Amino acid sequence: MVNDRVNTAPLSVISNLGEDIWHGLEDPGAYEWWHFDAMSDDGREAVAIVFSDNYIYAPRVPPFWDTWGAIAGKRFPAVSFAYFLDGRLVYRSIRDHINCDFVAETDRPGCRVGDSSFSFDSAAYGSGYFVSMVVPLAGGRTLKAQLEWLSIESDLSLASEEGAITARVWNVVVPRSDVSGRIDVEDRRGRRLATHHFRGTGYHDHQIDRRGREGISGEWYWGRAHYYDSTLVFGRLRASENDDGDSNLIVVRDGVIRLRRAATLETEFSRDILGIRYPARFRLTTDEGLQVKSKTIKTIQSGFYFLRFINEITLMLRDGIPRKTLGIAEFYPPRARSSRWFDLLKKLGRRKKRA
Repeated sequence: MVNDRVNTAPLSVISNLGEDIWHGLEDPGAYEWWHFDAMSDDGREAVAIVFSDNYIYAPRVPPFWDTWGAIAGKRFPAVSFAYFLDGRLVYRSIRDHINCDFVAETDRPGCRVGDSSFSFDSAAYGSGYFVSMVVPLAGGRTLKAQLEWLSIESDLSLASEEGAITARVWNVVVPRSDVSGRIDVEDRRGRRLATHHFRGTGYHDHQIDRRGREGISGEWYWGRAHYYDSTLVFGRLRASENDDGDSNLIVVRDGVIRLRRAATLETEFSRDILGIRYPARFRLTTDEGLQVKSKTIKTIQSGFYFLRFINEITLMLRDGIPRKTLGIAEFYPPRARSSRWFDLLKKLGRRKKRA
């Protein structure tokens, strides 16, 4: 289990199955989330699922200019599901819950939020994560999904330096998975309206943030892509617009994971329909000559506090051969989440969180 010694760096990056448990952070503004996503083999479909023990964007969370002491001991667990087809958001549900709706494992990966859950288990055909979703949609509909993230690359023994951790930990538990399953949509009487059979390649990580309200005003840009011979994950954390940030590039090849610090360059800034400014092109380079170019092809999800993209992501390793594919990237902008404007939008968003 991660110890309580926290160093001064902004981010720890690990790949550790044993750390994919719930840590039970006590600060009312601290949180953990477990993220699962995947793209279909033909590139037409994508899914994204997040379980959170403390959804800091929940409308019930008090405004950021108020004191967090008013909710000491309270948590706001939540689960979200999004399904995309041909670059279009088809189903979306974000549901926050009360404390008693959240149950998590402290000795093995797994948690339940309301009627949705995930667990880690082994079967005859492999080991991995089994995700079960039951979430409401607009119009009285219900989405039910059973999906498996069978591990291909996981628990790669990437550890934080000297066992010390930072206030924020990014656990890239499973960079690559074989994902399959079924998604059903039912009407209010339980009659099936639609069925989608999914098969593709996926990813799973776990983020832990101990900083409380201090940690939610920064910027977070990250992405992942799967190539024929390697897996790429990258992320950049910035405390403010004037901060150069902490950028990390992870490459998995032949079962070996390598983490490198990277320099970043952002160009061709654009704004989404809600006015969030984001870099349409994002480049990372390392001293060893590794290079990543990420170009936004389409914004597939736009919210008050984050954007999700389909990007064309090119990886250049030391062999000089460019590898190019489509991948998923996300951008959490700075400032907005600590402003009065954001808190007003957050309340409005409660009415729009199901589609």
